[in-house]
Amino acid sequence: MTRVLVLIACLGLAVTSATAAAGEASPDALIEQGLAQRRSGNPERALELFRQAHALAPSARTFGQMGLVEASLKQWVEAENHLSMSLANPDDAWVRKNRAFLDEALTVCRRHVGELVVTGPAGTEVFVAGRSIGTLPTVPAVRLPEGTVAITASAPGYKAFEQSATITAGERSQIVLAMAPIVPPPAPPPVTPVAAPILREPGPPPESSGGWHVWAGASLAAAGTAALAWGIVWIAVNGRTAGDGTLYETRTPGLVLAGAGAAALIGGAAIFFTAPRADSKTAVAIAPGSFLIRARF
Repeated sequence: MTRVLVLIACLGLAVTSATAAAGEASPDALIEQGLAQRRSGNPERALELFRQAHALAPSARTFGQMGLVEASLKQWVEAENHLSMSLANPDDAWVRKNRAFLDEALTVCRRHVGELVVTGPAGTEVFVAGRSIGTLPTVPAVRLPEGTVAITASAPGYKAFEQSATITAGERSQIVLAMAPIVPPPAPPPVTPVAAPILREPGPPPESSGGWHVWAGASLAAAGTAALAWGIVWIAVNGRTAGDGTLYETRTPGLVLAGAGAAALIGGAAIFFTAPRADSKTAVAIAPGSFLIRARF
C-alpha cells in the first residue's frame, strides 16, 4: 500500500512539472516574459523571447511585439517590416488596442529607411552588405537603413563589381552596375616555318677580265728588253773598226734603239702589273727622270 501511494505521488509530481513546463513554453507565457524583460531594460532578451513565441504561433501580436523592440534597438528595416505585417491585420483585437503605438513606431522607422534599385546585365548576382538579394533582372527594390552600404556583384564573363551607395531616408536611390567584361588574352601569333637554306655547289671562279693585260704586257716588256739590249750593244761597239777596216758609228742608232727598248719595257711592265685582279692592287707613278711601280699581290 505504501508503495502504491509513493508511485501515485511521483506521477502527480511529474504531471505537475510537465504542465508547468508546457505553460512556460506557451506563446502567451513567452510574450509575458518578453514584456518583463523590456520593462527591466533588456530589449535584446525580450526580442529573443518574442521570436520564440512567433516561431510557436505567428500572429499579429508577435509581429507587433518584435517590431516595437526592433524599433527601440534601431533595427529600422526589420522593425518596419514586422510593424507593417502587424498593421496588415486591422481586425485583430490586440492591433486595435495598440494601433496608435504601432502607427507611431512605423512612422519613426520610415524616417530612417530608404530604397535602393539595382540594374545591370542579366545573370548578375547582387550582394548588399555581403548578403545576396537576388539575380538580375529579378532583383526587387530593397529597403535599407539610411547611410552608406557596400554593393558587390558578380556575373560569368565579367570582372567583380564593387561600389558604395548612399541611402537617403524616404528616397529611392538607383545604382547601375557597370560590369567590365573579362577580355581574354590575345592569341599568340602563328609561327611561320623557316625554310631550310638551299645549298648549292660552288661554280667555277669567274674568268679574270685582265688576261689580255698579262699577255700584252709580257710581250711588250720582252720586246723592249731585246731592243734595250741591242741598243746597248750598238752603243758599246761605236768607234770600233771591223776586220775590213770599217769604222762603226752606231752610237746614235744605239741610243735610239736603247731608248725605244726601255720605253717598251716600262710600258709592258705597266700593262702587266696593272691587270685587274681580285686580290691585287697596283699603282704606277711617272715623273721626269723616274718611273715607279707599286703592286700588292
